[in-house]
Amino acid sequence: MKKNALILTVLTVAAGLAAFFLRRRELATVFEPDGLARRGAPVSIILLVLCVLAVVVLIVLSVRLTFERSVRGGYTEVFHVGGLAPTVISALLGVAMIAAAFLNYRSAAVGGTRAVVEGAVGILAALAGVGGFALAINARRKSGGCALPAVLVTLFVCFFILVTYKKRASDPVLLDYMYDFVALCFSALSTLFIAGFAFDRASPRKALWVSFAAAFFCFIGAADSLGEWTLVFYIFLIVYQLMHGYLLTAAFRAHEELAPEPPSQAEEEAYAEVLAEFEEPAQSGVPEENGASGEIDAPDNGDRS
Repeated sequence: MKKNALILTVLTVAAGLAAFFLRRRELATVFEPDGLARRGAPVSIILLVLCVLAVVVLIVLSVRLTFERSVRGGYTEVFHVGGLAPTVISALLGVAMIAAAFLNYRSAAVGGTRAVVEGAVGILAALAGVGGFALAINARRKSGGCALPAVLVTLFVCFFILVTYKKRASDPVLLDYMYDFVALCFSALSTLFIAGFAFDRASPRKALWVSFAAAFFCFIGAADSLGEWTLVFYIFLIVYQLMHGYLLTAAFRAHEELAPEPPSQAEEEAYAEVLAEFEEPAQSGVPEENGASGEIDAPDNGDRS
């Protein structure tokens, strides 16, 4: 399934880059100096059509490529990778998230309630970066403890949605921020489905297409955040979701491949030895007489009447 994983990943990146440049073009040409947007602009229509087609194609391909296939195991079994690449990438993203969280706080916080909100965003962003790195290490080592790191990423995305809504709620131009909300809402679903593997509540097919769709819309969110420190947040989400989508696609196997292997000869011999110990008759200190009845005859004194 690595070929299918590569197909979905390359398609998502290609569509995402196209959407990124279309969104940059839209921001540069469609919006008036007063902030209002021109209706019916060709670039806006093309971008909207691309978004619809991308979601439909990703859903269809995800279902088709995993048809009659399934995934078995928890987070460490599904997302296990023997190489160092995911761990190194996650480490770099973790450092970038911590730095971006601090710099975003310094550039945006002006005191009061806003400082508290931006500080909370920074703390959760840093924890999300650390959580992504911890997930990569645990998956490589096949060790437990994946629940908390996965939840930290989801908490960051959910809080980021609230902060984004607070900033944009008074904006009357829906086109100005709707793609950000779509990207973050898809990302919340994606990270939630990914965390489900750590809680033994996995939904592989839903997690698959939602992860790729969320990564696609995050490319548009990155276009909106170009020039801001929140751009690092969107890059983190793009890589995080593409990485999990790729590994999840590669983890799908045919049902016969997932069938449990027959026990080896050594396992069968060990099982037979343990079973034989339980089947041995109990040893007692009293000898049995008169066969299996265990009764002892009275002494014969020669009197027979």
